[in-house]
Amino acid sequence: MKKKFFIILVFFIIFFLLLFLVEKMIKFDNTENLSTINKEVENTNQLDKDNEKNKEESNDIEDDFDSNIRLVDIDGKKSNYYFEYDGEKFSVIYTYDNWKIIDSYKITNRKDMINICQLLLNEHEIHGNDMNSYRNAEDMAYEWRQHNLAYSVLPDENEYKIRAKDVDFDPADQNKNIIEIYESKTGKKFNISDYL
Repeated sequence: MKKKFFIILVFFIIFFLLLFLVEKMIKFDNTENLSTINKEVENTNQLDKDNEKNKEESNDIEDDFDSNIRLVDIDGKKSNYYFEYDGEKFSVIYTYDNWKIIDSYKITNRKDMINICQLLLNEHEIHGNDMNSYRNAEDMAYEWRQHNLAYSVLPDENEYKIRAKDVDFDPADQNKNIIEIYESKTGKKFNISDYL
C-alpha cells in the first residue's frame, strides 16, 4: 500500500515539476537549462527503480569509486572536514546526527554521491528517522538528489534555492521526497502555483 502511494506521489511530483518546467520555458526560453532540469527529473524518477539494484551493487560501486577522494578532518575536532572532487574542495560539517556538504549541488553523479555518503558514514554514522536505525549511503544519496532537484528548478530569487544548494543529512529527512522536505522545513503545504 505504501509503495503504491509512493509511486503515485512520485508521478504527481514529476507531473507538477514538468508543468513548472514548461511554464519556465515559456517565460525564459532557456532550453539548455530545461534540458538539464528534465534530465534531473528523469534521474530522480529512475532512482527508485535503481535502489534495489544499488543495494546489490554497493560493493562493486566502492571498487569503481575514485580512491583519491578522502575525507580530511581540518582541525582534528571531528566536526570540520573537506574532500576534493573533480578538482574542487567541498566543505563538510558534522554535528550530532547531521552531516552538511556545502555546495553539494555541484555533484550530480549518483555513484559518486553514494560513495561520498559512505565516506561520511564511515567517519560518523547518523540515525534514521526512527532514531533506532542508521542511515545508509543510498538513502542519503536520494536525499541529496532531492536537494539538487530543488536547486535546479527553483528560480534564483527564491529564498529556498539558497538552502537547497547545500545538502544537510539529518534523521528527519530520511526517504522524504522534494515536496515532503519542503513541507517539513517550511511548515506550509506545497502549492506549485506559488512557483509559477
